[in-house]
Amino acid sequence: MDLQILQQYQSLILRIYMLNKSINESDYLKSGV
Repeated sequence: MDLQILQQYQSLILRIYMLNKSINESDYLKSGV
């Protein structure tokens, strides 16, 4: 596997993870109210 592709894939995974995290946190805050 090409290193550049691997790095792009990694940054994509990280972006999706952070997006999920922020969505989960906002849902948690909404349900807490």
